[in-house]
Amino acid sequence: MMSSRLPKVVIIGGGFAGMACTRALARSRAEIKLIDRRNFFLFQPLLYQVATGGLSPANIAAPLRSIFRRQRNVQVLMDSAIGFDFHKQLVQLQTEGPIEYDYLVVATGSTHHYFGNDSHWEPLAPGLKTLEDATGIRASILGAFEEAEKEDDAIKRAALLTFVVIGGGPTGVEMAGSICELARYTLRNDFRSIDPTKARVLVVENSPLILDKYHPSLSASAKKALQSLGVEVWNESKLDEIHPGYVVIRRNGEAVTVATRNVIWAAGVKASPLAKLLAEAAEDPSLLDRSGRIAVDQHCAIPKFPNVYTAGDMAAFATADGKTLPGVAPVAMQQGEYIGRRIKQAILGGSIDRPFQYWDKGTMATIGRSRAIVEFGSWRLSGRIAWLAWLFIHILYLARFENRVLVMFQWFWNYVTRNRSARLITDSLRKENSSILSCILACSLLHAVGLCQLPHPPSPSIEILDTRVISWKPPLYHGWSTLARRKDGELLLAFSGGREAHVCPFGRLEFMRSKDHGATWGWPQVLLDSPIDDRDAGVIETNAGSILVTHFTSLAYEPILERAERTPVGQPGGFAEQKLIDEWRAARDRLTPEQRRSELGCFLIRSTDGGVTWSQRMRVPVNSPHGPVVMRNGRLLYAGKAIWGNDKVGVCESLDDGLTWSWLAELPVRDGDEMRQYHELHLVEASNGDLICHIRNENRQSDGETLQSESTDGGKTWSVPHTIGVWGIPSHLLRLSDGRLLMSYGYRRPPFGNQARVSADNGTTWSEPIVMSADGITGDLGYPSTVECDDGTLVTVWYEVMSGSPLAQLRQARWRFVASDQTK
Repeated sequence: MMSSRLPKVVIIGGGFAGMACTRALARSRAEIKLIDRRNFFLFQPLLYQVATGGLSPANIAAPLRSIFRRQRNVQVLMDSAIGFDFHKQLVQLQTEGPIEYDYLVVATGSTHHYFGNDSHWEPLAPGLKTLEDATGIRASILGAFEEAEKEDDAIKRAALLTFVVIGGGPTGVEMAGSICELARYTLRNDFRSIDPTKARVLVVENSPLILDKYHPSLSASAKKALQSLGVEVWNESKLDEIHPGYVVIRRNGEAVTVATRNVIWAAGVKASPLAKLLAEAAEDPSLLDRSGRIAVDQHCAIPKFPNVYTAGDMAAFATADGKTLPGVAPVAMQQGEYIGRRIKQAILGGSIDRPFQYWDKGTMATIGRSRAIVEFGSWRLSGRIAWLAWLFIHILYLARFENRVLVMFQWFWNYVTRNRSARLITDSLRKENSSILSCILACSLLHAVGLCQLPHPPSPSIEILDTRVISWKPPLYHGWSTLARRKDGELLLAFSGGREAHVCPFGRLEFMRSKDHGATWGWPQVLLDSPIDDRDAGVIETNAGSILVTHFTSLAYEPILERAERTPVGQPGGFAEQKLIDEWRAARDRLTPEQRRSELGCFLIRSTDGGVTWSQRMRVPVNSPHGPVVMRNGRLLYAGKAIWGNDKVGVCESLDDGLTWSWLAELPVRDGDEMRQYHELHLVEASNGDLICHIRNENRQSDGETLQSESTDGGKTWSVPHTIGVWGIPSHLLRLSDGRLLMSYGYRRPPFGNQARVSADNGTTWSEPIVMSADGITGDLGYPSTVECDDGTLVTVWYEVMSGSPLAQLRQARWRFVASDQTK
């Protein structure tokens, strides 16, 4: 008897391929889940128009739910895939957990490729793949003109008005031409102190031709069109270095320095990281090519797994001439439609044996107003007729009718008036630090001619007095501690103890004391053991003498347990012993799923008698590892993140000794970032009254670096977060008795360890690192916090997995600045 269950089709990625595949399955008897980490389809070929103010983001994007609202067999899910199991036919989602499939289509496109220089070049030379990229570049371009209007120094002004585009492919050419038109026509009469038409736009291309995939005659025509706009085209030139304020380009065998504040990356792409996960699931790493794309067979399926398909930029589809299809939208759309029809036929009991064959409908690129090139077989067009063809094709492929009408009207109006109505700077990317940035730019120009360097101030000399483990229960995992010093000199240490692993169901809130500056510690006291995992303990003493301890709860162990329950004991992804599964299952099942979810939150407990008795836990708006801080006027500020369903990041305030909390301010978001990727904040009040807040950043730009935001009005408003040149997370901040600021952080790169830095100018600059430990064996360490004792010594505590100890322990260092530094 046949099953009545509908076949499950899971499509990861709502781009050109995913859209085409979903539409091809419109009348199929299938249950389709379309999954994308964004809720909209983006027409990427027009991103450069958003980046230069020609179009608004909404003109080139459409909600996926709206697109498929009439296709009743489609459910749109906003989520991310983080793993695959081809044998069990499961996709692991970031928030929803595992889902089953009968047919899987993965088409998540590509990302920027900096050829091994990602961590250094990406923050300084943004690429153009997302709406955030486009609005970030728009803010940078328009912000440069705004800052140049205020700049009196001719050299700095010239650097602000110099735009360097790395890469002479379609994206680079379109960006360069559009920037030139913006400067020479749209902005020419908008400023009083500068002449925007004097802006310099430079395209750097390594090959002898720009648009070198086109016929040489079209490449030459494109170059001529760019030059007629005023763009400088440097062929056979290679980018050597990118720095804040300048780039170094190797041209004709010589290194040429170009002072610029605006570098745009259009030189290379690589496949989505999901391609690597697919190769791992297929247990065949050889499927990946040099660009990270995954090799597919003639039916766009992964070899040996005929029900798993991939398409578009992340698929390496071999052609008869030994090459692979290019990563362009027409390829993705045709592959997506082919895969959809193939799945639809398979559901009906048949098959499509004909291999996928790409029909090349031609390629095109626009250079500017009335300038474009088109190539279709032996047909080659350039100039106005090519531009009209480009307009027609791009409007035709926009997702929705209303988008087509809006874009057509917008382009017509722009053509007639040369105006660009979307010239909005949607963040205050530079406003909080314009003087600092000008200083950096000036120093960068001097650096370019060898007269100035841009290092951190030198680190002060220190002496490590002793380093030791202070965990009382070594068989257990200890993590995320915070150290505080009471007014009477007693040290308080809160941490997550009772653990079996970094993630497990058994974490609890524990507490230790030391009355001799960390020479000895009392036995751990369990302050709280909630029904689910208790993590990230913060502790402070208020001006009223109350002790506050904070933490948050987590169910992160549930997906790990569910995977272990499906995996044989002793196999990869499973547990070593059945006993562990039984223990974790018992911990989970003592509550219903609804009860477990009700336990999630950020909490605080309070003692008004020196820690003898404690209040019931109370919910607080945010969490951060090191908890709230006390201002000199006695009020409490808590910089943190509202977790579990709310990505709000900001600062809360208590005026009643921690009993109640209210939102004071949300932190702004750096252009191109997502607020949900800001984590684990901590703040300090500097000697001049400014507030300095550090943020753990996990956004693609400057991922893993500490971001800093400042407030000069007591926390009511904050500057846009910016990098400070520190790779290390998360940060704990302390104002020393001499007025300097100290930041402590975990360093999760070889040599693994924990470091600190000092600032003598209220957070404007930070010293070179002070190394407290560098003998870690993995990146499972960090979260140091530091206190200063009456005799000037400092005590720092952190957690760390060490050699000979498979579970993380609490480790302490006592140290001091040498005498010559204490008086600084």
